[in-house]
Amino acid sequence: MTDQAADKRVTLDGLDLVFKKTDDQLTFIYSMRSLRRLEMEHNRRETEQNAGNSFEGRGGEDMGRHATKINVEGDILGEGAYDTIGDLRKKYLKGQPLELVSKLSLESGINKVMIEELSITSVKGSPYNFQYAMKLVEYVEP
Repeated sequence: MTDQAADKRVTLDGLDLVFKKTDDQLTFIYSMRSLRRLEMEHNRRETEQNAGNSFEGRGGEDMGRHATKINVEGDILGEGAYDTIGDLRKKYLKGQPLELVSKLSLESGINKVMIEELSITSVKGSPYNFQYAMKLVEYVEP
């Protein structure tokens, strides 16, 4: 795998979210999984501020950060699309931490996530074409 290909690799518990299967001449696509959106939300935690005297100049104390949230949107189409959708649903219903591998998550030090929300819709008039959206939340060991 080239460095450029490694930058685009995104897997959730072993399931490639970026994938393309073509014929030998690269002219026909049998199946494909692609991402339209992969972004993180980082929020800092602060102590509550006392509204008594605003001239003291003290802001809230930085208490670290909340668990990072990751928004993922993508498309799944072609052969094996129903199996892939089924795999995503099983991972969601399992309710356990999943390994996330992507350049963005590795740079942030996040390697385990939970699927907080999963939405899957079929594309009208295309039986093997689905769009999905997931909200992942960083899993923090108790």
